[in-house]
Amino acid sequence: MMHFDLIGLGECMAELFSDQPLEVAKDLKKAYGGDVLNTLVHAARLGLRTAFISKYLPLSF
Repeated sequence: MMHFDLIGLGECMAELFSDQPLEVAKDLKKAYGGDVLNTLVHAARLGLRTAFISKYLPLSF
């Protein structure tokens, strides 16, 4: 059985952004975040063993 110091349950956010105004941007950059994921990343950087539990649900619209 694996041992984790911190387990997060939640959602991961994907964000698209540009360094330029969107009207003139030629491309978008991708990043991931969300409060649960950000907390786990920072805890892992401090040396804790972390895990992330989430579920993908297809959109209904």
